[in-house]
Amino acid sequence: MIRAVLLSALLAGAMAGLVKRDTADDIQESLGNMFNSNKNPSLDDFQEGGLCITDSQCVEHLQFCNRENPLNMHCQYVVWVWVGVGVLGAVLLLTVLGSCFCCSCCCLSSLCRKK
Repeated sequence: MIRAVLLSALLAGAMAGLVKRDTADDIQESLGNMFNSNKNPSLDDFQEGGLCITDSQCVEHLQFCNRENPLNMHCQYVVWVWVGVGVLGAVLLLTVLGSCFCCSCCCLSSLCRKK
């Protein structure tokens, strides 16, 4: 019986020495500092893969906050941005190829006329 009382007294003393940190407030404060809502986002702050919590922290109309993985929330471009880049690239490529084709046809026809 004395052993049980002594053991419980030692356990109570050891448990009282444990200190629990209040990390929820620390995490909230850190996130608040990282994502200051008073600051307007700029293109430098939110490049591709920039961190976000809400859609308003990404570049408006071009990106959204991808929250599929809560450990890796990041700004991601919307599909229409990539469609626009693809269409613009295709138009530029066709313009260059068309110019080369027309230029070579004009050069060949002028060489044929001189003979």
